[in-house]
Amino acid sequence: MSARGPIRPAPSPRTRSTAERAFYAALDSVPSPLAPLLTKHTGVMWAMVPSFAGTVIATTGEDNTVRLWDYATRRGIRFFKAPGPVSAMAISPDAALIATGGRDGSVALWTPTSPWRIAQLDAHTGAVLAAAFSPDGSLLATAGKDKTIRLWDPVNHEQTGQLEGYHMAFSHDGTQFATATRDGTIRFWDLATHQQTGQLARQAKEVRRLAFSPGGGRLATIDRSHVRLWDLSTHGHDHQIVSGPSYPAAYSPPCGAAFSPDGTLLVTGRTDGTVCRHALKRTTNAEN
Repeated sequence: MSARGPIRPAPSPRTRSTAERAFYAALDSVPSPLAPLLTKHTGVMWAMVPSFAGTVIATTGEDNTVRLWDYATRRGIRFFKAPGPVSAMAISPDAALIATGGRDGSVALWTPTSPWRIAQLDAHTGAVLAAAFSPDGSLLATAGKDKTIRLWDPVNHEQTGQLEGYHMAFSHDGTQFATATRDGTIRFWDLATHQQTGQLARQAKEVRRLAFSPGGGRLATIDRSHVRLWDLSTHGHDHQIVSGPSYPAAYSPPCGAAFSPDGTLLVTGRTDGTVCRHALKRTTNAEN
């Protein structure tokens, strides 16, 4: 494995990179900077989330607005005024539904055709930390500070399940679902039965982000100081990308990671706005 970077700083050190934002910012094929999108928010932009196809981007900031953009033209499609600060956000695969999570624990659902919420879910007793749609759009997963992950039917707005954890990720084909708990445990679940199907060795520090490779053969985990890769065919440790010393105050910790579509590139973001690219070697045990 080799690392190349940093390659491109984020527009503001206060803007926290997400896995998706880091990936899109690092691609050489991006025809123009994403920085102009920032000027539409009053104050700091907290998050940027692309749709599955990459044609629509949603942004949110401390002005409590959610804005949808056409990625190719950089033109605004719609904006919503959220009832409070947005702490998590997700777009359905067909870009027909947007979910926003608030610091009050609620989750709101929106459509690109209307500025009004179509539903509000009393999801968590603490702030919503993460939200994600399954690849087929049939499930919405939300994670909160109450240490629960809730599964929802996004059409009927009903809760369909609950798991322990405070972050989660769907594999690209929807066959795997991973959760992280505060003690550093990563678990895998069958969402049809809500039964655990596997577990990684407990890590020394709490895991803050998860990302599956496109083929589902690897999982990237992020804690306060490292990004680690796991071979999911054996549930064994694959590689480790050292991001800095063990003391968070001495450096900028990692805050996001995403794989390139062919699985040969891992892009990581840090809280100081730095984005790095890491070339990954193909392995015989784990497909990209």
